[in-house]
Amino acid sequence: MLDWGMWLLFYGLSGGALSTYWDKLFGYDNFWFHGFMCGLAAVPLIVFVPWWIVLIRLIICTVGMGLWSAKIDKDWLEEMSRGTLFII
Repeated sequence: MLDWGMWLLFYGLSGGALSTYWDKLFGYDNFWFHGFMCGLAAVPLIVFVPWWIVLIRLIICTVGMGLWSAKIDKDWLEEMSRGTLFII
């Protein structure tokens, strides 16, 4: 049950993190925090993978999504690229 529970928790946290850009909290679309929360959603997977892999994912999502959104002006390219970072 622990295995399924952790995967379901990861899935739920990921869905929640992907569904908002935290504009109600910050007053604007904060892609740095969005990336942080997307990366943080992987914490339940510590049961299956070493903690440093989750930390690397957290850093990649936070910095990657924040920088990419700050540099790219085309919405469709920005959205697809952030999705790609999340998958990687």
